[in-house]
Amino acid sequence: DEASVSTFSFTYPTDFNLERFMREHDGISTP
Repeated sequence: DEASVSTFSFTYPTDFNLERFMREHDGISTP
């Protein structure tokens, strides 16, 4: 969906690394 892509691009800047974010989030959530 073009609208979804546009919204995603607007919400997350081009330097946003989803994989790195998920990895860091998992590390924070794991005791």
